Amino acid sequence: MKLSIIIPVYNNEPTIKRCLDSILKQKTDLNYEVLVVNDGSNDNSLAILEQYSKKNNKITLLRQQNSGVSSARNLGLRHAQGEYIMFVDGDDFLSNDWADTIQNAMENKEADYIIFSNYLPANSVQKLTAEQICGFSNEKTNASAIGSKLYRHQIIKEHNLKFNENIVNGEDLLFNLEFNLYCNNTLRWRTGFYNYNVNQFSATQTFNPKFIQSDFIFQKELIKILNLYGKEYLFLSDLSIINAWIIFFERYSHNSHFYITDLLPLIKNALYQNKLKEYNMYKRYFTKAQRLMLRLLRVHQYRLVYIIIRIKNRLNLSENCIERI
Repeated sequence: MKLSIIIPVYNNEPTIKRCLDSILKQKTDLNYEVLVVNDGSNDNSLAILEQYSKKNNKITLLRQQNSGVSSARNLGLRHAQGEYIMFVDGDDFLSNDWADTIQNAMENKEADYIIFSNYLPANSVQKLTAEQICGFSNEKTNASAIGSKLYRHQIIKEHNLKFNENIVNGEDLLFNLEFNLYCNNTLRWRTGFYNYNVNQFSATQTFNPKFIQSDFIFQKELIKILNLYGKEYLFLSDLSIINAWIIFFERYSHNSHFYITDLLPLIKNALYQNKLKEYNMYKRYFTKAQRLMLRLLRVHQYRLVYIIIRIKNRLNLSENCIERI
């Protein structure tokens, strides 16, 4: 088996057919399997998956109680048989040429990690840096996400790599950072085929108070992995904490109200406050608009930042869009 495609599914009834059809409709001799993991969906997703798995022997249907996307991906990894692993989310889809693109890239048989993107300047063998994976480089490629990438399965098994099930955001970044440590050959392929369904009202864009507690755990895990890269990379943890302020207020702006109590765990955290005060050291990593927000947050103008972002979102209102990388 050359490729295992793992798809976690939770209440993806409106989009999962498009996702699966985009994978299955290309005629190819690429040897692949599709592992769909129903993560306790309570809509019609499971019925759709059962229909597809009965009609197509490339699809293996796995089931679990709702435990989150990391748990679903880990279940898929335990059952995968492919030489390479690819992850696709149930609301995303692949372009018509996905299999041909992958086969062409796989001709480099030494590649442990293959990154696909239209934004790359050229095909190259160039290992990703920790800055790129953490999102603090000038490159547009979304190196922190797991979409549009192939992972050599043997590396995952040898180092017992898996997604952290204790956090609800940032698990992709941690997985990529850790996997990147063990790669001998990273191929960057200048052709994209992965289409993200960007929905500003999705769970990854909106605010949930548990995200703050999850981020505290995430930052501790990030420091552990960055230490493996070397102490000179620990500044990325500072950047990540500063960036967390922006992310949380971006998400919170989708709420129709502002209650300071919702954000108290963040506001009262001494570490996060101290790093916010140091943002000037890292201002080159942020846009002018972000620097304005950080200045206001540093002087505790939380409600004003909420209002500014909310107005900006109203001006740029778009419920759904497709982004191809």
